[in-house]
Amino acid sequence: MPELTPLEQRVIEIAREDFVTKGILKTEMRDLAARVGISRSSLYRHFPSSLSIAFYVLNDVLTELMTVEGKIPESMSGYEQFSLYMHKAVDKLCVNLNMVRFIKEFDTLYDLKSGSGEAPAEYYATLSDYSRYQFIGYYRKGVEDGSIKPCENVVHTALTFYWVAQSMVEHIMLRVETYLHELMLAGIKA
Repeated sequence: MPELTPLEQRVIEIAREDFVTKGILKTEMRDLAARVGISRSSLYRHFPSSLSIAFYVLNDVLTELMTVEGKIPESMSGYEQFSLYMHKAVDKLCVNLNMVRFIKEFDTLYDLKSGSGEAPAEYYATLSDYSRYQFIGYYRKGVEDGSIKPCENVVHTALTFYWVAQSMVEHIMLRVETYLHELMLAGIKA
C-alpha cells in the first residue's frame, strides 16, 4: 500500500474503529470527518468514498487476523505446523468476531470479479504477496516432507483452508473446532 500522510493514517485508524464496531454502511463520512477534525470536503479529497478507506482497513484487519500469537516450532512436520497454526487462527477469529463481520460486509459491498468499486493497485499487490501468509509456508513444508497429501496448487489450497475456517467461525462457531479438526485437517493428512 502507498505511503500515507499522517492525516490519512488518522482517518484510517478512526475508520477502522467505526467499521469494525458499527460497520461500513453505518459509518457516515460526515461523522468520520468530524471525529478526525477535518471538513467533509477535505476527507473526500483524500478518500472518495468509505469503500476506498475500507481497502486500507481490510489490509490492516487481514494482517492482524492472519498473524497468530506464539512461536510454531520448526521441528514439527509441516502438517503439525499447519494444524497448530489453523487452531490458533480459529481461536483468534473467534475472539475477533467484529473483524470477521467487517470482512464479510466488505466482501458483500465489493466484488472483485464484477469490479464494483475501484481498488487501489497496491491493494491487489499486497493481497497477492503470499510471502506474508506464514501458513502457506507450513502447508508447502507439509507437502514437501510428505505429512500433507500433494496438491496441485499449494498456495490456493492453503488460502482456501484459511477462508473456509473464517467462514466457519462466522456461521458455525459452536462447532468450529470439530469441523476444523475432524473434517478439514484430517482430510489433508498423508
